[in-house]
Formats: sequence, C-alpha cells, structure tokens
Amino acid sequence: MKDGAILAGAGHFSWEVDLAGLKEEADSIERLSPDIEQFTMSGGQRLMLLTLVVMEIL
Repeated sequence: MKDGAILAGAGHFSWEVDLAGLKEEADSIERLSPDIEQFTMSGGQRLMLLTLVVMEIL
C-alpha cells in the first residue's frame, strides 16, 4: 500500500471494509475531519478512510 492511500467502501454493505481488522493493525488512528479517519500502520504508512455509510436493507 502506498502512503496516503484513500479507502472507501462502495456504500452498500458494512462488511466491504474490515474495520475491526484495520483498527487492530493500526498503530494510531486520528480523525482528520468528520468524514475522514487516518490510520497509521506499523511501517509508517498512512491510510485515509472515508466515513463508511451503512445502507439499510428495506
């Protein structure tokens, strides 16, 4: 993964991104804005996660 990569789910299902696994692997997590979280991994790479929107199945 390149430093500063941006990750966003397609917005249909919450399991598209393994958020629990990402949080477990990250050395630190910082909220940059209401819509963006920055995960810093052990190698120093940063991953920007756009806020996940979970759609309800009606």
